[in-house]
Amino acid sequence: MPNRHDSSPAAVPPVTRMTVAFCGPIGEVGQPAGGGYEAANRRTCDALRRRGVEVRELPYPKGCSGAVRKLWRYAAHFVTTACYLLVRRQQYDIFHLTPLNMHFAWAETVLVSCARLAGRPVFFDVRAGTFMRHYAASSGFYRRTLRRTLGLAARVGVEGQEYVAFVQQHTAHPVFYFPNYVDSPSLERPLPARRLLIGDAMRFIYFGRLVPEKGVETALQTMALLTQRGHVVALELVGDGPSEYVATMKQRYSHLPVTWIDSLPVEDLLERASRAHFFFFASRHDGEGHSNALNEAMSVGLVPVCSTQGFTPSVVADAGVVLPVEAGAQAYAQAVQDVVQQGHWAELSQRAIDRVKTLYCENAAVPKLIDTYRQIKR
Repeated sequence: MPNRHDSSPAAVPPVTRMTVAFCGPIGEVGQPAGGGYEAANRRTCDALRRRGVEVRELPYPKGCSGAVRKLWRYAAHFVTTACYLLVRRQQYDIFHLTPLNMHFAWAETVLVSCARLAGRPVFFDVRAGTFMRHYAASSGFYRRTLRRTLGLAARVGVEGQEYVAFVQQHTAHPVFYFPNYVDSPSLERPLPARRLLIGDAMRFIYFGRLVPEKGVETALQTMALLTQRGHVVALELVGDGPSEYVATMKQRYSHLPVTWIDSLPVEDLLERASRAHFFFFASRHDGEGHSNALNEAMSVGLVPVCSTQGFTPSVVADAGVVLPVEAGAQAYAQAVQDVVQQGHWAELSQRAIDRVKTLYCENAAVPKLIDTYRQIKR
């Protein structure tokens, strides 16, 4: 049965009474999320409740060991959810699905079909950065399945503007741009005064998964280069990753001023980040979309120094440095030096804060989502 836990009091009175059945990977309240999907959906469920929308959570199963066990858990979830959508149609007004696609695509189109059979509109929430590429590289059956799902949805939301034109080819309805965003409580914290002039110590931070495709070693190599050039630097790496990989990196770069920190609650993470200068994000992750961590870093005035992977270039715009995906430590070290030597850090920091407050905050994103719900609600 759905989880109706209300983690936050309603801060805004409801404009239109509605109940949303929210399905997909959803992080648990008060627990570190298992990836960007879970973090984004947890944030949206909480934000909707703060605005008086009732949310019935239908979370995908958590990861588990063993292929057979995983298959059984997901199969049971899809069957249970399909039955809920058909039998309990009076308990929800809108079905919001954040799909995983790929080998889940057929089961997910069944869920969409069940909601439609129950007479309920569907908001199909496309996240991450591999949607179009997987569509182009997959079988005809997969493409037909996805086209059917897009066609059944009353509204399709996309995480990046780059997907709008593609989705418009497969739906008769307007496409809704629904970026990742920072929630209101996180933006209410005061920020400490910082400066970064020539000769000052440069403080870097990365938070997220500590895996090779997120550019962890590029960050460490950049610290080594900057140290060799006489700069005073410090790097904090916050998160977890494969134990063998993390142990290897710790040993290989033990001579550098690097602090390794386990995953932190959002409040503690942002407090720590607000004392740094740069957010290092040399991602080569195949599924990179609109990074939650990038939003959070920019919200506290960190200047992003990052790669062009995913939707990062359009998110950062003129508020940081964006380098080619193949760029190495030499390019990152030079980019950082240029920012400091040209006296641009304070300006870029303020631009980062302003972009989040204007475009990627709860007050900018969630009211538009509720307005979209209102338009498709029958």
